[in-house]
Amino acid sequence: MNFDFLDSIPQLGKLASYCHEAETLLPVSPTSSVATSRKALEYTARLIYSIKVGDCSSLNLFEVISDPSFVAFIDDEPTIDAMHAIRKMGNLAAHDGTMSFAQAQKVLELLHFVVGDTCITLGVISDYPSFVRADSAVQAGTLSSLQPAAKPQAAGKPAKAKAEKIVVSEQLVAELAPRMRYTHFNVSAGRDEEENKRLFLSASLREAGWPIVNRPNQAMPASAGIQCMLEDGKEIDYVLYGRDNRPLAIIDYSTMAARGPIAARARVEYASDQMSVKLGYKPIAYYTNGYRIYCIDQLGFKARRVFDFHTIEELELLKQRATTRQDISNPVIRDEVTNRDYQKNAIRSVCRAFMDGRRRSLLVMATGTGKTRVAISIADVLLKAKWVKNILFLADRTSLVKQAHKSFNKLLPDVPTSIYTGGEGERDSKARIIFSTYQTMVNLINDDSREFTVGRFDLIIIDEAHRSIFKKYGAIFKYFDSLMVGLTATPRAEENKSTYDVFELPAGEPDYAYELEEAIEDGYLVGFQVLDRTTEILRRGIRYDDLSDEDKKQVEEAFYEDNDLSDEDGGGSDLSGLEFGYGSSGKNSRAIINKGTIDAMLGDLMKNGLKIDAGD
Repeated sequence: MNFDFLDSIPQLGKLASYCHEAETLLPVSPTSSVATSRKALEYTARLIYSIKVGDCSSLNLFEVISDPSFVAFIDDEPTIDAMHAIRKMGNLAAHDGTMSFAQAQKVLELLHFVVGDTCITLGVISDYPSFVRADSAVQAGTLSSLQPAAKPQAAGKPAKAKAEKIVVSEQLVAELAPRMRYTHFNVSAGRDEEENKRLFLSASLREAGWPIVNRPNQAMPASAGIQCMLEDGKEIDYVLYGRDNRPLAIIDYSTMAARGPIAARARVEYASDQMSVKLGYKPIAYYTNGYRIYCIDQLGFKARRVFDFHTIEELELLKQRATTRQDISNPVIRDEVTNRDYQKNAIRSVCRAFMDGRRRSLLVMATGTGKTRVAISIADVLLKAKWVKNILFLADRTSLVKQAHKSFNKLLPDVPTSIYTGGEGERDSKARIIFSTYQTMVNLINDDSREFTVGRFDLIIIDEAHRSIFKKYGAIFKYFDSLMVGLTATPRAEENKSTYDVFELPAGEPDYAYELEEAIEDGYLVGFQVLDRTTEILRRGIRYDDLSDEDKKQVEEAFYEDNDLSDEDGGGSDLSGLEFGYGSSGKNSRAIINKGTIDAMLGDLMKNGLKIDAGD
């Protein structure tokens, strides 16, 4: 058996049981074998994560193996890709239930590699045997020809399957952590990376609702045909057929796998142009190396990377939009929604950006100048011009989500809407405009049985775009293939966290800005006065050298322990009425708290601060 090397490692008994079960199930139930391989992968990934990153009890498998810290430790792209391939195939096994023997054996081989290299990195083995494939007649032929028989099916979200909760004990993590090596994973394990990529590509198509046809050059409605002939006698790797059995999209795999993305793009554009002569329209074009997918639609946007393939409904809509979209260079803006000149200029700037072939636009507008009304007008213009059909509005707090939802319903009463926030509530997944917090949406797309597909939304409106578009929430904008409009009063331009970079504005200028000073000058906002209540000590700081000997001693005892202080060390403080405290992070968060100053400032605020009618 291929996983016998695990039997000599008593600490990994649970992992061994998963792996042996997956191998035992292979000849009798390939689908169950794949599902069990996914369990073994999850156990392995959680073990690595727990040792090298931290607690992952609140994360799902996708989040674990996509975490930048986890990826950085593995430091081997093919290994991460192999993990995702096992994950994808495991999801299909749970939701689709049609795995072939060849597919299940390939998943088992990938698992063998991941588990074996993990054990080496853990320092519990020095090496493991090569994977031995079972002799079976079903292995004859290519991977593509070993797909289950294709049957036209409606694309859409699969039913959720109840998954076993995979838990790695804290005791095991503590025992193995000291042995974990700081070496990279092995990349020379004799894997057939070409076969791995085709397996991943197959899983991606099926996840998007595209069953794969068995025989080359065979067209079936709502299916993915393989090795389809073009007019010039050459082949295109896949053709995605609509319900009318006419091509909606084509996929070039072999060119990119062999010669890279530039050659693949040229090849797939040529094929799309050639097919348009006969069809009367251009099919949407994808080019991929199996793991990474790029898309060229017929709407004038540049080629872009997409998270996954579009569903049949989404491709049909993209095809339709190529002929029904209206010019928005001079949009009709309803005064009952936005009637101020600067608001209309903001809306026109977004339309101009989209007309110029950009897919992201950023507006900087001062708080109180009507950002939500501008967003409603943008939605209204794009809906009527048939640029978009479905919209996602994101905000970082439930109160903002509900407020925006109320405003949209008032000004666009004929468009169905739904709120997605922390609780389940009354959600309508088919609503035209969905309002959600970032946290809720990232959980929905990171879940393996995802609520929404990549092309579900044509436009994402991001409220307060400076706050929540970085770190984990950035996954939302990598997942959805949509236009984006960001609204903010204070864009960020910190290194590696620039709002302008996210919206593809390298010059550091938004598409339109209407900031506080201009709004005050125009009379739309009221200015403010600053009352300076800052103390002299807070304003100029405190020098250690100015302290008395007694105070210096207290500083040294409370904060610096054996350190010789000088001006370069940051200075000390007048200790009269002061208390010394430690933050949760130890000496790096030490603070001096002057209760007298705090009491004085709060007292001044309560006495002289502005009050509302109720006296607050």
